[in-house]
Amino acid sequence: MPRPRHAAGDRKAMTRAERDAFFKAAESEPQVVYVFLRMLYETASRVTEGLHLRWGAVDLKARVIRVTRIKGSETIVTDIGDRLVGLLSELGPGKPDDLVFPGRHSCQERIKGTKRPRIKPPTWETCPGNHMSRFRVWDWCARVGARIGVEVALRHPHTLKHTRCCDEARQHKDHGVHAMIAAVKRLTGHKSADSLLVYVDEPEMIVEATERRRAELDKF
Repeated sequence: MPRPRHAAGDRKAMTRAERDAFFKAAESEPQVVYVFLRMLYETASRVTEGLHLRWGAVDLKARVIRVTRIKGSETIVTDIGDRLVGLLSELGPGKPDDLVFPGRHSCQERIKGTKRPRIKPPTWETCPGNHMSRFRVWDWCARVGARIGVEVALRHPHTLKHTRCCDEARQHKDHGVHAMIAAVKRLTGHKSADSLLVYVDEPEMIVEATERRRAELDKF
C-alpha cells in the first residue's frame, strides 16, 4: 500500500507538541469549552457528532462513549481517559435523552428530517433538540489556536479529529501500515480504508519535510 504524499501547507493534524500546547491553553477557557474540545479529540468526533451527543451514549463507569457517526460511517464505542471521565461527571450526568452539551441553537435544516448522508434510514430523523452552535465551537478553536500560534489552517475543530486519528495510527506503527489503518478505521467507523491513508504519516514528519523543502529552496 503506497504512502501518501504531502505538499507544503496541506497539514491537517497538529504535532504532539502543538496538541499539548493547545489543551494547556484551553484549560483557561470556561470548563464547558475545555470538556467539549477534549471530548472531540478523545473520540475523534466531528463537531456535529459532539453537539448531538446524549447522556445515554456516555458510560462513565465503563469509561466509554458511543458515538453515532455521520456521513455513512458506522456507530462506534470508544474509550475515554480518566481526566475526561471526571470532567463529564462534573457536568452531569443527565437523563439518557438529555444532550450532554445543551444550548439555544438547533439545526433548522434538520427539523423536517435530515437528508444527509443520503442513506436509508437517515442518521437522524429529526434534529435532537437545542444544542450549542457549531459556530461557537469554531470560535473556541480559533481563539485557542491563535493563543499558541499554531498555523491558521489548524485552528479548526476538525483538526482535533485528524490529530486523534494520527495519534491512534502512531500506536500501531510497529505493526505496519495495514495495522495503522485498521486501528483508525475502528476508531472512526469509516467503511473504506482509502481515505485513511492521510493518517499514516505523522504530523512531525510532514513538518520536517516541509522545513527541509523550504531550506533547499532558500539555497537555490
